[in-house]
Amino acid sequence: MSQAFEPTINDLLASGELDRVRHKMEPWLAAYGDERSASYFYRDWLELGGDLGLVREPLQKWLARHREQPDAEYLYKAWLSAGGELDLVCEPIRRWLADHGESITASYVYKAWLERGGELDLVSEHLERWLECHGTTENAGFVYPAWLQASDDIDCVRGLISSWLGVHKNVGQASYVYVAWLEEGGDREFVREPIRAWLAKHAGSHEEAQFVLGAWLDAGGDREFVREPIKAWQAAHGELASASFVYTAWLRSGGEHKLIRKPLNRWLERNYDMNSARFLYGTWLKAGGDYRLVREPIERWLDSHAETAEASFVYIAWLNAKGDLGVVREAIRAWLALHCRIPEAHVLYMAWLEADGDPSYIGEPVRRWLQSHGRSSNAQVLCRRWLELEGRIEFVRDWVEEIAVSNPDLPDARSVYTAWLKAGGEIVLVRDAVRSWIASNGTKPIARFVYWDWLRTTRETGLVRDGMRAWLACHCERADANFLYRAWLEAGGDLELLQEPIRRWLAVHTGGDQAGAVARRWLERKGEAGVVRAWVEGAVAREPTAPSTFTIYSWWLKCGGELTLVRRPIGSWLGVNGALEDARYIYSAWLKAGGEPDLIRVGLRKWAENHGDSPHAGGIYHDWLERSGELAVIREPLRRWLACHGTTGSAGFVYYGWLKVGGELELVRDLVCQWLSTHACTPVAGYVYRVWLASGGDLEVVHEPINRWLAAGTRPGSARIIRRAWCDAGGNPHAIGSVRDSAQTPVSLWAIDAAGRAEPRRGTRRSGRARATRSRQKTRRWPTGE
Repeated sequence: MSQAFEPTINDLLASGELDRVRHKMEPWLAAYGDERSASYFYRDWLELGGDLGLVREPLQKWLARHREQPDAEYLYKAWLSAGGELDLVCEPIRRWLADHGESITASYVYKAWLERGGELDLVSEHLERWLECHGTTENAGFVYPAWLQASDDIDCVRGLISSWLGVHKNVGQASYVYVAWLEEGGDREFVREPIRAWLAKHAGSHEEAQFVLGAWLDAGGDREFVREPIKAWQAAHGELASASFVYTAWLRSGGEHKLIRKPLNRWLERNYDMNSARFLYGTWLKAGGDYRLVREPIERWLDSHAETAEASFVYIAWLNAKGDLGVVREAIRAWLALHCRIPEAHVLYMAWLEADGDPSYIGEPVRRWLQSHGRSSNAQVLCRRWLELEGRIEFVRDWVEEIAVSNPDLPDARSVYTAWLKAGGEIVLVRDAVRSWIASNGTKPIARFVYWDWLRTTRETGLVRDGMRAWLACHCERADANFLYRAWLEAGGDLELLQEPIRRWLAVHTGGDQAGAVARRWLERKGEAGVVRAWVEGAVAREPTAPSTFTIYSWWLKCGGELTLVRRPIGSWLGVNGALEDARYIYSAWLKAGGEPDLIRVGLRKWAENHGDSPHAGGIYHDWLERSGELAVIREPLRRWLACHGTTGSAGFVYYGWLKVGGELELVRDLVCQWLSTHACTPVAGYVYRVWLASGGDLEVVHEPINRWLAAGTRPGSARIIRRAWCDAGGNPHAIGSVRDSAQTPVSLWAIDAAGRAEPRRGTRRSGRARATRSRQKTRRWPTGE
């Protein structure tokens, strides 16, 4: 029966018709499955991809009888290569090797066992003896790669491999040895010359050369070594589907795009739709390749693969390369409908955000992903970046409340709190969590970010005060503590907390813009000058005439520092830099601080020659006049300035200052007329009217403007002042409009500040009797009908 039935199965196996064999297998295996000759059936079945489950039990019975047969090696190889369990053949192989481990064909067993991840110890002793006998044979070329992949000590076979290469370095299968040696971290120099010889022979003709080229590059080998072989290989095999292996390796190694651009373009025309093409798309884009080269192939690839899980790698690479969002927008929508919750999806979300994609487009998927992976470290990174890039807070609010707020001990919880605050999230949501976090981490260096962002976004100092005090006790001299000082001062925090820390910080960090910023904030808050005085003295002493030192002088003066500290240094500075455009800050600050004009006269004259008609020069002229500076110093520059800016609103202060100190009317007459045509009803116009009249100016110039000014609802007090000035200048009191009585505050309660704004004046309210007396005096002063 065996003789009649067995050939039929063998014939069917030889034809590869497994389905026709399957229904005959059970009776045949029941009858003959444990016969020695059945090994050929098992081998063929397994090598053709037959179902392992159908032959597992009969094969086990066969091994129980024939496991030590010399030709059992082919069956072991087939079972292992087909993915069969190691346990089924572990003990049989151990016994087989004891008898046959040194046979030349034992190489099949060693290779198959090691490639399947079998324990090296099971075969190592027999394998070492085998290599001593057959280490330079061609068969050994298949064993060495398996050994290299399985062993932690590849140098133990270095000598044997060297001997083998001495004989076989140019044979085709040597490529497996080279690839395994490089992939397992072997010394590149050991195989450099053999590989050079092998590539010279096979690069243009051997398809497998791609793996040697790729392994050399991936192992960090120099690109010049393989440049010419790659050209030769591309010319012959560049359009093969597997050619992507060489292209990706070249790109990953930093190779220039030009070498592979044309072959790659041809490859894409033929293989663009392969699922594995995603690796090449991703690598090309990641390496900075022109995204236009792969745009059309990617669009066509997405027609078939847009919804596969692996498509995310293409999307991410395209987004990171700043390609047009429209190319992948709809494809990403379809992908998210299926995969928005998978763990790796956060990388796509991050890429979309970094590419300036609309956060709302992925808002709902992000919400769902956070529901599934909220406790992962990636969730914290995603949520923080979402908030930083102005994603709508409602999409992450549940996560912040349920995860970050309820778990203040999360490794990166503080970054979520700060991002939430910066994004405008409700303070109350994270207040208790921030308080708890500070209680546990408040003295750590990283806590400065929490303090800083809390102060900048909430302006509340109470919650962080104690934590900051403890932090400053440990870290007040850190270079980046300056940001914390400035945030506290800008939030209105009490000065006592920072007085000693700032003094110590400035003693260490004496130079640079940051030190100046801290000193300025301190002075602006009216902090004790002694805290920064030493720093100011040191800064001025180090570089008294350096162009950038003007900031120190101007800050000190603006914030009320005593003039004596900087008087001499300013004189020296102006002697060198007085004509610089930035010198205007010194001139303005010195004059406003009450400094005498003589110190800056020479410098201001030079400055005005170069910058006297710039828009901000008007403020300096006004300050100079307020300090009774000599008119001759600014007369000509002022003339030029007025020609350019005489009709602007700020020119009113310049006219006021010029006339107030006795400047000639002729210089400003025509320009004042023009100025009043536009600004007659502004608060500052009142100042101009007063000095114009007091200076003997023509009444007709201001007659009509004053009437308009009065009719515009001028405050009674200001109106009375102008009426008096009009009369004192000889004007008819009935020629200008009367004061409009209204519910406005009486003049005695108001003063006009330097900017022309009305401000309440305290402590000047007259009694009813005094007001009545004053009114009678004014009435008697002008006879009826005059």
